[in-house]
Amino acid sequence: MLDPEKAMEIAELARVEAKRFFGIPEEIKIHLTATRREENKLAQLYYLDAYLEADLQFDPSQMDSLQECWETIAHEVAHLESREILHAAQLLEKEEHKIFREIQVAIEKLTVRRTRDFLRAHPWREEGTHAE
Repeated sequence: MLDPEKAMEIAELARVEAKRFFGIPEEIKIHLTATRREENKLAQLYYLDAYLEADLQFDPSQMDSLQECWETIAHEVAHLESREILHAAQLLEKEEHKIFREIQVAIEKLTVRRTRDFLRAHPWREEGTHAE
């Protein structure tokens, strides 16, 4: 279990760097919330396109290291890179469309690939600051 204050500090650094790396516009606000979540659910991003706001909830109690926190937050921010597709996927989910699951898997694969790109460019560093 991570110290919640330190986890929030690392999450904020990851949020700032990932938002810049993925080209997420300034007007989109990402609010970080450290909270208890279901087991095996480290983090979740809720995005409201109409309000240009995202709530990124994460659970430091389920994380084993600050590196895991860094990577998890970056992954959730990476989802915003696909925000237009996510909007369409949400509509398909609501309508229980049969293609929803395939689109969801494709979005997740894209997000994992982009997260890896971010981690190559911005690897976790135990010492010092990550923000430039």
